[in-house]
Amino acid sequence: MCLVTAGVLTPVSTIGLLYTTRLYEAELSSESLASNILALLLSLLVMTSAGARRSVDAVLMRRPGWIGGAVRALYRLLGTPSTRGIRAILVLYFIALALINLGGAVNHWDDDAWRSGRAMQILFSSSYMSRVWPVWRAFEVYSPSAAAWTSWLLTMTQLVMQTAMLALIWWRPTAWLVIVWGTVFFLSSIVALQLHYLGAFELLLWIALFHRPQASARAVDQPLTRRRWSELAIAGTGIVFLTVFAVHEASARAGIDDYPFPRLRLYLSLLGVHSPQVFNHNDLPLGDAWTVVYRNNWERLPYHGPRGERLAWLQFNDLLLYRSSIRWRNEYRPDTFFDPDRDGVGRLQQLVAFDHRRRHTPASTYIVDYYTSRASHTELPPAARFERRLVGSTHFSCSGEANAVHCAVMSSIRLPDALTETQSDSDSRP
Repeated sequence: MCLVTAGVLTPVSTIGLLYTTRLYEAELSSESLASNILALLLSLLVMTSAGARRSVDAVLMRRPGWIGGAVRALYRLLGTPSTRGIRAILVLYFIALALINLGGAVNHWDDDAWRSGRAMQILFSSSYMSRVWPVWRAFEVYSPSAAAWTSWLLTMTQLVMQTAMLALIWWRPTAWLVIVWGTVFFLSSIVALQLHYLGAFELLLWIALFHRPQASARAVDQPLTRRRWSELAIAGTGIVFLTVFAVHEASARAGIDDYPFPRLRLYLSLLGVHSPQVFNHNDLPLGDAWTVVYRNNWERLPYHGPRGERLAWLQFNDLLLYRSSIRWRNEYRPDTFFDPDRDGVGRLQQLVAFDHRRRHTPASTYIVDYYTSRASHTELPPAARFERRLVGSTHFSCSGEANAVHCAVMSSIRLPDALTETQSDSDSRP
């Protein structure tokens, strides 16, 4: 990442970052819309020969000797696009982003929460997905009807703009509407929602797409400029790539139906081009069930907060976010969450083993409290939706160090009648 940012051997380091990012997320099973947008952004940097100007590479290319010669040879092999070539590439990448958004919108239109205008209400009130959930919940409690209408307006605006952006961009007045909408949406998603790095990557890609490349009169750059036939070949390849993607997605209704060629979808998505299935029925209820983990019966781990909010570990550790927290929430079932043969208990076992191992202590005990709410059930009154219910606890015991750590379930208690607000929001367990 540092090499790409500074522009050191930018084409090679960018391809290396793209490859290692994909390898990393495959190892963690953490593929997300954020990593796909990053892949699209990195491939754009390669295609536009980012690093040829205003970078360490640009400084090295002006130096004599073998170092300057090696860097010039690298950019001569890849070629730097002309102003017309850059604009063609940016148009193709905007079309790719618009098709990705259209695919996401198709999935939204298939989801009842989006069609009814409730999606933003669920997202903003979710302690897991939102940064403004305390404010939004207070708003809902104060004026449920105003919150519902605000959600409907925001949801419909997002749906219409996400669906129509490819059509609106070709007329100047509506093109500015698309640009402003995208900028406001990406900035607000960074501020109001917990989407990991998604908002930042989308904003960077948006800036890259809508900057205005200027023609360069520097003669030293001319030998590196791509020939006309090369730029036509790149544009033609991009058109074919996007046509195949669009036809394949249309044949499966953007993933609502089965894909005729699943492996083709996998190959296309390596560059971040795919129809995202996010913030629908699979994501919206993520704030409805969570665990709070205490070490030695009293010290809360920085994993989930008492209301299900993300704490420090989930802000900075992809392994715990994607392989533990999100998966546990997606897999939660009221009738099986205590089953030791299910993945849910196993994920919690891995979590307490992680904490025990990093502390280098011979023995530790942990209590995991299970909570539920009905925050995504917008048909209920706000007070009933946001009520926190303790439904059970599991007691783990861990021993050993390093690779010899062993954690076992000692006992589990399922509460027959869910208790409400039985614990405080402090960092300690009574």
